Amino acid sequence: MDLNSIYKDTVWYQGSIGQDDSCSPSLIGDSNKEKIWNYFRSVRGLSAESTAGIMGNIQSESAGTWDPRVVQGNPPTYSDTVPRPVDGNSGYGLAQWTTVGRKENLIKFADSKNLSESDLTLQLDFIWYELENSYPSVLDVLKQPNTGDLETPTYKFLIEYEAPADIEGNKPVRLSYARDIFAEFGSGGVAPGNPACGGGIGTSPEGFVFPLKTTQAVIKQGVDGAVWCYSSSTNCHHDYNAADIHAETGTSVLAVHNGIIKNIRTGPARLVLIADNGRTYYYTHMRAGSITVREGQSVTAGQVIGAVGTNADTGNDSVRHLHIDELPSDQYNYRPGCGGSDCLAYPFINIQPELIASFKNLPG
Repeated sequence: MDLNSIYKDTVWYQGSIGQDDSCSPSLIGDSNKEKIWNYFRSVRGLSAESTAGIMGNIQSESAGTWDPRVVQGNPPTYSDTVPRPVDGNSGYGLAQWTTVGRKENLIKFADSKNLSESDLTLQLDFIWYELENSYPSVLDVLKQPNTGDLETPTYKFLIEYEAPADIEGNKPVRLSYARDIFAEFGSGGVAPGNPACGGGIGTSPEGFVFPLKTTQAVIKQGVDGAVWCYSSSTNCHHDYNAADIHAETGTSVLAVHNGIIKNIRTGPARLVLIADNGRTYYYTHMRAGSITVREGQSVTAGQVIGAVGTNADTGNDSVRHLHIDELPSDQYNYRPGCGGSDCLAYPFINIQPELIASFKNLPG
């Protein structure tokens, strides 16, 4: 960082820290590197070129660790918080914030969110907040398609946002990193469109929360021609009482009631919610690496617990969706290992009335 960048320190004190549009989405990916890619592509809607440009810089700043706890040094060290007393001697975190002003503002931002200063989502949201409030000219460039052009976003982020001492020496290194990242992720990752932050929460009069953060219009539109039966109160699942709600990859998955998380599994990501209404809810076809809760954790209705997966996460390459079903928890505090017509042997409850009642209270 440029220690003499006084403007970049002082501009932050105008207005309150934390008043941004972030939604603290569940990050999707098997590694921090993949999660960062999907954050800028999906949550923020940037092009692959712009995302690679940012990440080429982050790779250099974080010494290739992609670790939000990294502290500048040779070798680097790690800390869950900005080292105290706060000084301008060493960088911290993904962007290696160095000046006293920017470090103090990271601390204030974390306090405003009640999150750790080393939280990955927090630091990504802080980068975005800085771009919006202190570096709008950089953000303007990043929001362009930059089709086939990695130099422009990489150098813009390097020169104005990061501003290291040796800018010219850093250009070829960071551009090389950006090219490698683009080659790795450029044709894949979560599709852009801000699914994790879009929409809202719908709650039925009985307190059941629709299991996706979305809107009525998005659900009615469906995905690739597949649409959940949003107007039917009777079961419309293929074999037994359940629901397949089609939504874009990355859409936040929510707890439908207060309860306890059990039986977290991977490949695809799935879990059981033992709810306080006497029901056991099973969620599956979520994105690998997207689950944000732990085994035995208490959750509240409307809390983000994961994200909708890809077609591959359905297990049979069908159109991406969230599967949810319901059993009486006095008989089942787990989800039986059945599928298709075999599930007819179990007392699955018709979940459609609860879904319809909460769906009607989603934003239009």
